[in-house]
Amino acid sequence: MRKADDGDDRLRLVVCIASSSSSSSSFDDDRDVPDAARALVTRHALPPLERDTVPAHAPRTREQWEAWNARWPISWKKPMSHLAEPAESPSAADAETMRRWTREAIDDARRGGGGGCVIANAVVIVDPASGRVVARGRDATGGWRIRRRDGEDEDEEDARRHPLRHAVLDAIDAAASADLARDPPSSSPLPPPPPPPPDDDDDFGGVGEKRRRAPTASLAEMTAEIGRGYLCTGYDVYCAREPCVMCAMALTHSRVRRVIYAIPSARHGALGGGAYSLQKERTLNHHYDVYTFGVDA
Repeated sequence: MRKADDGDDRLRLVVCIASSSSSSSSFDDDRDVPDAARALVTRHALPPLERDTVPAHAPRTREQWEAWNARWPISWKKPMSHLAEPAESPSAADAETMRRWTREAIDDARRGGGGGCVIANAVVIVDPASGRVVARGRDATGGWRIRRRDGEDEDEEDARRHPLRHAVLDAIDAAASADLARDPPSSSPLPPPPPPPPDDDDDFGGVGEKRRRAPTASLAEMTAEIGRGYLCTGYDVYCAREPCVMCAMALTHSRVRRVIYAIPSARHGALGGGAYSLQKERTLNHHYDVYTFGVDA
């Protein structure tokens, strides 16, 4: 909405996106008006509809905002620095490394699917600094729908199948297990928790005031304290198939550096192959770069 140009108390309201085929300033052809908009005008006895142009996209710079705001009031938020510029294209050597590990993820998926056909997903987590495979994961959701008959025992493979055990979560779990095996808690203890606050009403202020929180350690401080990296910080994740929203968010929490996938998923993909690009969500507290080879499934 915006105030009318003549300065009175009336408001102007955008009710639809008009067809670009007409250049007139008014709706001469009644067929050009959507039924819902026509009903709105009739129900509230509004003035005749007029055509106007408004920005189709959010402004990316302050200069755009100032120019577009004169046409129609819109809000503008300064872009975050890590999202202002597009990610650099990988070098030839880096791209070849991506291809090699992506092929390995696809091979793992083939071995898991059986018959030489990729029917599931597989993930390889790699430390780019050393080229070491940190962990592998494979889709383990397929057997959870199978109901065993009375008296049948579940084998070890069936026991680990679960509807939430996607390949990404399986790999993250394996990375955590490897991390604990390499650095058990006894050898790298976490700092002790802060003491509980005193039961003094004056210490918390009046009703409705927030309690004081102990200072939170930064990632660098945590790394220095426990003597190793935080979760999967700095690792590259190679997937045969594009991760879903759940898996993409798990990778955000794990602080990975890059995600590379081969086969996009138009239905469930969360990193650009489908309806979502979670890695571009500005409100998240961690972002990773995403690359894909767009392999035909």
